[in-house]
Amino acid sequence: MNNALLIFLGMIAAFGASWCAMVGQTWRQLAAQQEVKIVGTEQRYPAPRGGLAERGAQVYRQEGCYYCHSQQVRASGYAFNLHLLKLPEPAAPGSEADKLTNEVIKAVLRVDPRRTVAEIRRALRSPPTTLAKLVDEERVANARKAFALAGADKALGVELVAVGPEIMRSLNTGWGGRETVALDYLHDDLVMPGSVRFGPDLANVGERKPLDTWHLAHLYAPASLASGSRMPPYPHLFKLQPEGARPTPGALRLGADAGIPKGYELVPTDHARALAAYLVSLQARANLFEARAPQSSAPQPDSGQ
Repeated sequence: MNNALLIFLGMIAAFGASWCAMVGQTWRQLAAQQEVKIVGTEQRYPAPRGGLAERGAQVYRQEGCYYCHSQQVRASGYAFNLHLLKLPEPAAPGSEADKLTNEVIKAVLRVDPRRTVAEIRRALRSPPTTLAKLVDEERVANARKAFALAGADKALGVELVAVGPEIMRSLNTGWGGRETVALDYLHDDLVMPGSVRFGPDLANVGERKPLDTWHLAHLYAPASLASGSRMPPYPHLFKLQPEGARPTPGALRLGADAGIPKGYELVPTDHARALAAYLVSLQARANLFEARAPQSSAPQPDSGQ
């Protein structure tokens, strides 16, 4: 009997420990997420959604949009960017700073023999300068060794970036540009990353298509804006009515391509406007400390957050 009780208590302890490690610790990390300030601006990321966009998230769920669209750009691996950082200004020829500059020039030439001395000197005057993009660990190790031999370890910056087919496609098409991380879902009451991609990923659709009028037209007649689209139309989100003496405020004039008969106008319902506002709010382009695009010149959130 005593052995059975010990076994039972041991099972409870084992279950509790595993729950704390796998669920409790994860919840604690995610609960600590907070908005970050984008350096050089007064903007914060991710910005809270307005009331209309928040209602649109409910319409997005009700219409089952997440069955065909994902909101998650996934990484399949990682690579590195090498940067040349700032050095002390050489006070005079032969000074310690001047010697360090010459040693760094030699180190850069070991990393990339195609560069010229004059080009490297110009780069040192306006750091940080990118030496190489998307290199592997072996090249990073060689670069670290070259800069260590020059006594200038702090002149080399190594940046870890996620890579993979989805991210490279995102860079080329504007779908996202970087992997999706937990912070992107900070203001979502119910996260909808999706798993099937019959349609394009929507993680950054609000930046690609920032006008709600485009989304409204696309919801009513997808094929009129995207040839060959497999997306079904959503006419039940609109009211098709005869034109009056004056156009109804907010009515869409789409024309024959969208199947609108002459003399009729299309009026979006509140559900349609909310869904369009939600789609415009999906903007996940900002680089984060934990997730950066392989190539980007966008303002950077403060890495101290």
